[in-house]
Amino acid sequence: MKKKMIIGTIVIVILGIIFSLSMIAKNKNKYKSVKTAVVSKGDIKSYLSTTGTIKSKNIKEYFGPQGKVSKINFKLGASVKKGDILVVYDIQDLNTPVKQAELQYNNAILQKQDLVNQSNQMTININDKNNKISDLTKSINDLNNQITSLNKPNNNQVSSQLDSIIKQRDSLVQQKNSLMQQRDALQPISNEKMQQADNAIKNSKLALDTAKENLAKNTGNIVSDVDGVVTAINVLEGGVGTQQQAAIVVQTINDLKVTISVGRYDIDKVKLDKSAIVKSSTNEYRGKVSKIYPVAEVSKTVASGEATIQVDVDLIENAPNLKVGFDADVDILLDEVKNVIKIPAESIKTDKNGKSFVYVVENNKAVEKEIKKEVRSETEVQVEGVNEGSRVILNPTDVIQNGTLVK
Repeated sequence: MKKKMIIGTIVIVILGIIFSLSMIAKNKNKYKSVKTAVVSKGDIKSYLSTTGTIKSKNIKEYFGPQGKVSKINFKLGASVKKGDILVVYDIQDLNTPVKQAELQYNNAILQKQDLVNQSNQMTININDKNNKISDLTKSINDLNNQITSLNKPNNNQVSSQLDSIIKQRDSLVQQKNSLMQQRDALQPISNEKMQQADNAIKNSKLALDTAKENLAKNTGNIVSDVDGVVTAINVLEGGVGTQQQAAIVVQTINDLKVTISVGRYDIDKVKLDKSAIVKSSTNEYRGKVSKIYPVAEVSKTVASGEATIQVDVDLIENAPNLKVGFDADVDILLDEVKNVIKIPAESIKTDKNGKSFVYVVENNKAVEKEIKKEVRSETEVQVEGVNEGSRVILNPTDVIQNGTLVK
């Protein structure tokens, strides 16, 4: 009897344990496993991250005279010091532009004088023909008077005399008409042509004065006025340089900037003197926004053809590992707040109406909290609507709803 009671008790205990375990397992399946982060207070910095081209802040383009290059003292990539003679020109050859300008000036004067002579001769010819036309007109009038007199009824002169006078008159009329045609064909030199000739003289005189000034101030050498590196040479020894293209270019390599392109959605956030971080490989250097260009332009390297505005970021510390012409990553500080409530950006969800919210864990339940977003970085967001120390669910899926049991 005692054995039966013991066995019965054991069975009941076992059944109780099984029931308890099944209830635990059943409740356990109701909980969704989630990852959470603690709402904290701290600082947030918002950056614009992009890539730009490293350039020198000091680019010197040296234009030489239009003369023969005698010697180039430095090769491409060579370091130069202030005061170094970069290019030497043949001084005798520098007189050529002056001589050419003098010839053009003299030719312009001769062309103007030729026009004046033509105009004077034209006036003489026109006046001569007008005088002849006037004389013929008088003679024709005299003959017309004679013809009128002979046509009177009481005139007994023979008709043969009348015919002779009429023929003389008609011949003079033909001569007069011919002279008038010749006179009208003589076109005087227009005021416009005279003005063009005067303008040609002025332009050639200006070119001559400029050539003389260049010769007076040019020693035949191009001298560097900065310490730097030769980055372009556009002349050859023995060749003739032009004034349309810089003969040689020198850039400083220790005074650098990074030029970036900023789109229309970000340009209003970028302000002058904002601090920046310039990154190249494993090195980081401090910089600041020094210039925002006033006009947008379409970059040839952007496939979309979107217009951007160039922004210069000056390096404010020595950056020996940065090389002119290479690319560098740039982070421009847009905004910064201190000691604010912040949460991970991955915890925020937004519905179709644009409302932002998070799920806070309270008593093992997901509780939906609407939030207001402020300053954000790539990973964190300043918010209103949650308390410091609360736990927010990271990357909540659609399975998580308001009231879902979580662990």
